[in-house]
Amino acid sequence: MKQASDNRHQTQEDKSDGYEDCEKLKHLIRNGKYVLDCGHLVTLNHNLGNNIAIINGRDLKIICTLCLY
Repeated sequence: MKQASDNRHQTQEDKSDGYEDCEKLKHLIRNGKYVLDCGHLVTLNHNLGNNIAIINGRDLKIICTLCLY
């Protein structure tokens, strides 16, 4: 019996269906300073910057990991 494919483990060849490489996202947000949805500040590519979480859904929500819980 054949198992259903797991979308979390797509290979490079599977990206032909419209998915961009993660490097493009990293390039877009690199070295940015942002006010997050939780009100905290984040400076990316800085060793003292907050970590962030992107909450996926109908509306994207970007918060720091301190407010995630």
